[in-house]
Amino acid sequence: MLRKKPAFRWIHNVMKQLNTEIACIKLGRVNVITVSSPELSIEFLKKHNSVIASRPDVSSARLVSNGYLSPSLSPSGNQWTKMRRVLVSEVFDLDGNKKMITDAIKNVRKYHDQAIEKRMEMWKLGLKSEDNDILGILINLKNSQNRPLLSIREIKAVILEMMLATIDNPSNAVKWTMAEMINQPDILAKACEELDRVIGKNRLVQESDLSKLNYVKACLKESFRIHPDEPLRFKPERHIVDEVSNVSLVDHDLRILSFSTGRQGCPALELGSTTTTILLARLIQGFSWKQPLDTSTINLAESKHDLSLAKPLIAHAVPQLDSQIYLQHV
Repeated sequence: MLRKKPAFRWIHNVMKQLNTEIACIKLGRVNVITVSSPELSIEFLKKHNSVIASRPDVSSARLVSNGYLSPSLSPSGNQWTKMRRVLVSEVFDLDGNKKMITDAIKNVRKYHDQAIEKRMEMWKLGLKSEDNDILGILINLKNSQNRPLLSIREIKAVILEMMLATIDNPSNAVKWTMAEMINQPDILAKACEELDRVIGKNRLVQESDLSKLNYVKACLKESFRIHPDEPLRFKPERHIVDEVSNVSLVDHDLRILSFSTGRQGCPALELGSTTTTILLARLIQGFSWKQPLDTSTINLAESKHDLSLAKPLIAHAVPQLDSQIYLQHV
């Protein structure tokens, strides 16, 4: 097993050989139960979620979470409940905090312990007074006694977890989607037509436009899928029920497991899906795309070590909007 990393691919092959949708695999002293069907996933993650929602005590998780202070890696309990509530209601609430999260997420990468401690000292000395980023929001959360809700260790744990969780997820999903669409110009043209019809060419896509961009969202959702009919065919139309129904990147039937569900589901579901959709829509709207001159098709081979493209996505892009529109968002 240890010689056949990554583990998820080894487990997938074992289950395929056994022709089973559920298996119990003993890894050392730990029994790991894996399932590979939406129906069984719903059984575990929804019907019996309270039984399996906790996390095991793993040394790597304990170190990363600063002693189980952050929500995603912590066992169920008071600390998990507290930190989960903070993320969902304060940090990842796109309708609250004057949407500061939109700009704040750009700065996540620069934070580390020294920067956090320096910022907290600035607040103490009155040198900073505006919650204009994620760290400012976390520092200034108060409990019912108007005392700091989070300790400095809890803040560091949350920031570290957010950095780890957001390194590649949106960009990786968009890379897969763009690669598929560049290889199928008719699909790319259909997405461009929707953007021209809904937005036009005088401004860039905004969050308020997303509810009207069903085909663009269907293209993105198609890159998430695992087990639909014709699994090897990129077919966004499979996610569009009719012209009225809204396409959501979340699949409550768990045919697609990008954000999971239940107590350990992704707390940044709304933020992640919104950010990823805007990124894809703006790339399609802002540029015309095709394969490089020396390439007939984009290579869609999957990495042996994770779920990213095996080779970097290289494509030819030509701006198709007025230059002033791009400069407004620099």
